[in-house]
Amino acid sequence: MKSSKALALALAALVAASVAGCDNKPAVQPLPEVTDANCTPEKIKAMPQAQQQEFSSLCLRRSGDFKPSPKKEW
Repeated sequence: MKSSKALALALAALVAASVAGCDNKPAVQPLPEVTDANCTPEKIKAMPQAQQQEFSSLCLRRSGDFKPSPKKEW
């Protein structure tokens, strides 16, 4: 009886230790700096698929010359 409890406890500890290291998520690489050199189609195609759309959006919004339209009173 005493040995079966110890065996069960040891088995539970072994399972917990082996499952604790199972993290299948890949490491997320930071996005490169948004510059003219990095915003070329060739550089964007070389990125991982998950980062392409986010980086493309940042490249489109990088210009600081946004001018809102004048308000119109109808």
